[in-house]
Amino acid sequence: MPLSIWYSRATNAFSKRAVWPRLDAKADHANDGESAITREHVLRRLGRVASATFNCPPEAIQEDTVAADIAGWDSLSHSIFIMNVEGEFDVEFDLALVPTFSSVGDMVTSILELGS
Repeated sequence: MPLSIWYSRATNAFSKRAVWPRLDAKADHANDGESAITREHVLRRLGRVASATFNCPPEAIQEDTVAADIAGWDSLSHSIFIMNVEGEFDVEFDLALVPTFSSVGDMVTSILELGS
């Protein structure tokens, strides 16, 4: 199958099914009394998105977590994870930036920068 047809089908499949519904950010902020989003808050939400994407415990996602640490985190699931994260945080990563993420901590930093 030509790559362009596969990409078109994959893109349609992703847009229809793969993007996880946005999680409730207010649930994490309800009792902390802070208006600014912290690294810990972002990490907690990333853990929930990763849990839904990779079927892993949310606690498995830490700042130093890399793809090799999570079973099932391959190139396809990575693409799905990135789309889910973008939807969760209402951000859009620059395509040149995504390959530079060496750990979840890099993603947290980028989310905080895009959110400000």
